[in-house]
Amino acid sequence: MENKVDKVASAVTRPVSIIVVDDEELIGKAVTQALELFGYQVGCFSSAEDALRVFEQAPSEFDVVISDYTMPCMDGLELIRRMRSKKQTLLTIIMTGALDQWDEQTSKRRGVDGFFGKPFKPSELVAFLKQALRPEQV
Repeated sequence: MENKVDKVASAVTRPVSIIVVDDEELIGKAVTQALELFGYQVGCFSSAEDALRVFEQAPSEFDVVISDYTMPCMDGLELIRRMRSKKQTLLTIIMTGALDQWDEQTSKRRGVDGFFGKPFKPSELVAFLKQALRPEQV
């Protein structure tokens, strides 16, 4: 049986396009710059609402969303839920400073493919993406 990650990998025939969302702009920009160094196309947003608005215009153009968990107006889980309603194969990753609230089972129960505690090393995130996506796309 093909899992969600396999579906994302098989659907990607262009450079991987990632949305990064964090209300702390410095964190969002740092994650974006690190991912761009590895060749990913990245759009960075400081509000979940703005990210959702762009995503909804062309959901098929995006492969991954990496979102902060705690943000004003809309948290990362709500953002992921709304994005997944438009594209079920979207690979989803939560970044959180509240790592004590997360483990693999919690992630799966909440509909999230991966999670990272802040601060984290960009190399850890890239390693996760390389594992989750086809080798020729990373």
